Amino acid sequence: CGLIQRPYLDVPDVGFAFLPAHEGQGFATEAAAATLAHARTALGFSRLGAIALPTNAASLRVLGKLGFMDAGR
Repeated sequence: CGLIQRPYLDVPDVGFAFLPAHEGQGFATEAAAATLAHARTALGFSRLGAIALPTNAASLRVLGKLGFMDAGR
């Protein structure tokens, strides 16, 4: 889990990936929430982004929990 500045986005993007044995246990939500908090407080970012494939329902659920408004639409 971490931040990346993709050349086609104007804000840093939070991303996460877990091996199948560790999916569905809340690790992505917990790690991404901590990453976002650190990015906002310690790094001073006021805007952050996140992208996921429309077919990646699990990632879209995580992004929705984290408050990304267009998650899953």
